[in-house]
Amino acid sequence: MFVAIVRFPSIKADQDNEFREWFNWSTQLLKKSPGFISRRLLAGKNQDYVAIVEHSEYDTFMAMRSTSEHRLIHEKALSLFNGASKMEFFQEITVGQKD
Repeated sequence: MFVAIVRFPSIKADQDNEFREWFNWSTQLLKKSPGFISRRLLAGKNQDYVAIVEHSEYDTFMAMRSTSEHRLIHEKALSLFNGASKMEFFQEITVGQKD
Protein backbone atom coordinates (compact mmCIF):
# COMPACT_ATOMS: atom_id res chain seq x y z
CA MET A 1 0.00 0.00 0.00
CA PHE A 2 1.12 3.55 -0.79
CA VAL A 3 0.35 6.49 1.52
CA ALA A 4 0.55 10.21 0.85
CA ILE A 5 0.43 12.67 3.74
CA VAL A 6 -0.87 16.04 2.52
CA ARG A 7 -0.19 19.05 4.73
CA PHE A 8 -2.63 21.77 3.74
CA PRO A 9 -1.61 25.42 3.96
CA SER A 10 -3.58 27.75 6.21
CA ILE A 11 -7.17 28.27 5.18
CA LYS A 12 -8.34 31.77 4.29
CA ALA A 13 -10.40 33.57 6.92
CA ASP A 14 -13.96 32.30 7.35
CA GLN A 15 -13.42 29.45 4.86
CA ASP A 16 -13.27 26.51 7.28
CA ASN A 17 -16.76 25.18 6.49
CA GLU A 18 -16.14 25.61 2.76
CA PHE A 19 -12.86 23.72 3.12
CA ARG A 20 -14.55 20.81 4.85
CA GLU A 21 -17.29 20.74 2.18
CA TRP A 22 -14.60 20.84 -0.53
CA PHE A 23 -12.75 17.95 1.14
CA ASN A 24 -15.91 15.82 1.27
CA TRP A 25 -16.83 16.65 -2.35
CA SER A 26 -13.32 15.98 -3.62
CA THR A 27 -13.10 12.67 -1.75
CA GLN A 28 -16.30 11.53 -3.45
CA LEU A 29 -14.72 12.27 -6.85
CA LEU A 30 -11.42 10.61 -6.00
CA LYS A 31 -13.09 7.42 -4.74
CA LYS A 32 -13.71 6.52 -8.38
CA SER A 33 -9.95 6.44 -9.13
CA PRO A 34 -8.38 3.04 -9.77
CA GLY A 35 -6.28 2.00 -6.79
CA PHE A 36 -8.00 4.38 -4.35
CA ILE A 37 -8.30 2.93 -0.84
CA SER A 38 -9.14 5.85 1.47
CA ARG A 39 -8.74 9.56 2.19
CA ARG A 40 -9.06 10.95 5.71
CA LEU A 41 -8.87 14.46 7.12
CA LEU A 42 -7.10 15.21 10.40
CA ALA A 43 -7.29 18.51 12.27
CA GLY A 44 -4.44 19.81 14.42
CA LYS A 45 -4.73 21.98 17.52
CA ASN A 46 -3.78 25.12 15.58
CA GLN A 47 -6.54 24.71 12.98
CA ASP A 48 -4.11 23.13 10.57
CA TYR A 49 -5.21 20.19 8.46
CA VAL A 50 -3.54 17.04 7.19
CA ALA A 51 -4.98 14.42 4.83
CA ILE A 52 -3.96 10.78 4.70
CA VAL A 53 -4.46 9.32 1.24
CA GLU A 54 -4.11 5.57 0.73
CA HIS A 55 -3.68 4.00 -2.69
CA SER A 56 -2.80 0.51 -3.80
CA GLU A 57 0.51 1.79 -5.19
CA TYR A 58 2.49 4.89 -6.15
CA ASP A 59 1.60 4.55 -9.83
CA THR A 60 -2.18 4.62 -9.22
CA PHE A 61 -1.77 7.66 -6.98
CA MET A 62 0.23 9.52 -9.63
CA ALA A 63 -2.24 8.52 -12.36
CA MET A 64 -5.08 9.94 -10.24
CA ARG A 65 -3.19 13.24 -9.97
CA SER A 66 -3.15 13.60 -13.77
CA THR A 67 -6.93 13.31 -14.26
CA SER A 68 -9.35 16.09 -15.20
CA GLU A 69 -11.16 15.48 -11.89
CA HIS A 70 -7.98 16.17 -9.95
CA ARG A 71 -7.39 19.38 -11.93
CA LEU A 72 -10.93 20.54 -11.07
CA ILE A 73 -10.37 19.69 -7.40
CA HIS A 74 -7.14 21.68 -7.40
CA GLU A 75 -8.73 24.69 -9.13
CA LYS A 76 -11.55 24.86 -6.56
CA ALA A 77 -9.04 24.56 -3.70
CA LEU A 78 -7.04 27.62 -4.78
CA SER A 79 -9.70 29.97 -3.45
CA LEU A 80 -9.58 28.33 0.00
CA PHE A 81 -5.86 28.34 0.85
CA ASN A 82 -3.05 30.73 1.64
CA GLY A 83 -0.29 28.90 -0.21
CA ALA A 84 0.32 25.41 -1.53
CA SER A 85 -0.01 21.96 -0.01
CA LYS A 86 3.04 19.88 0.85
CA MET A 87 3.15 16.12 0.41
CA GLU A 88 5.18 13.29 1.87
CA PHE A 89 5.10 9.78 0.40
CA PHE A 90 5.34 6.45 2.18
CA GLN A 91 5.31 2.82 1.12
CA GLU A 92 3.88 0.25 3.51
CA ILE A 93 6.42 -2.29 4.72
CA THR A 94 5.21 -5.73 5.65
CA VAL A 95 7.06 -7.03 8.67
CA GLY A 96 6.62 -10.60 9.84
CA GLN A 97 5.13 -11.06 13.30
CA LYS A 98 5.83 -13.85 15.77
CA ASP A 99 2.84 -15.89 16.90
